[in-house]
Amino acid sequence: MKIDPAQIRVAIRVDESVNVTRGSAQITLSYQAESAGIDEEHQFDVQLTGSQALTPTLTEAMLPGERITVMSLSPGDAGTMRSFQRRLYQYKAAGIEGEGSLNLRVNDLCLDKTLPDRDIPLTLFFKTGSDQDYIVFVRYELHDLFSDISSDIEALAFCEESYVTDV
Repeated sequence: MKIDPAQIRVAIRVDESVNVTRGSAQITLSYQAESAGIDEEHQFDVQLTGSQALTPTLTEAMLPGERITVMSLSPGDAGTMRSFQRRLYQYKAAGIEGEGSLNLRVNDLCLDKTLPDRDIPLTLFFKTGSDQDYIVFVRYELHDLFSDISSDIEALAFCEESYVTDV
């Protein structure tokens, strides 16, 4: 909880047929202290960042046809996360014991083209500071991910079908 939220980076590596720039990744932070009646949860959408600096950790074992998208918190969400961190320090200083969690997931994926007929790895990377390197936060096989949520990967829509605008 000592990290600067403005320096958090999330990277998603997946086959180029999957468009992650129209969707998002989401960081969820929570803290519960039953004895003090504290039950706080915050969801932060990370969005495409202008800086797409790739590190060896991101590109190691990269398959042909994969691409990497780097995302960060908006300035507003970084401020909200900082406020949450301050409250956690206050709880600790007051001797309030509790449990916290951090989760990272992807939302709203869509397709730019038909999925290849093979396993499609999706890897989420997490970085907490500009002087740190990325860590692999979670690695999925896309077909398995869809079966875990009781959905068919064939339900993954093409991007132009999933984003309709008013004319």
